[in-house]
Amino acid sequence: MVRKPAKPELFIKIGQLTKDDPLGIEWSSTAPKTSIVCIDDRSITWSAGLVAGMRLKGVKLAEATEFEGLEGAKIPHLCREGTYPRILILKCIYDGTGLV
Repeated sequence: MVRKPAKPELFIKIGQLTKDDPLGIEWSSTAPKTSIVCIDDRSITWSAGLVAGMRLKGVKLAEATEFEGLEGAKIPHLCREGTYPRILILKCIYDGTGLV
């Protein structure tokens, strides 16, 4: 049986060559802070199809088995220390409320 989520879900893979590669995401300064307010034109996340109004629900490295759940109280920091290049998989939902 196919699982039907309550809100539209989206899984996007993005690649970072270095930890300093900008993703081009402006996060919300109010709760939930995992909401995307703005995407820089021509950024890696713009190319992947992320848009304002989406909310990041989880993130994992491509080779990981489990998503790291994110709470809305903190702004996500996706450029952590580690091995690069790497592929991040972002789990997003769209509330359908337009711009946050």
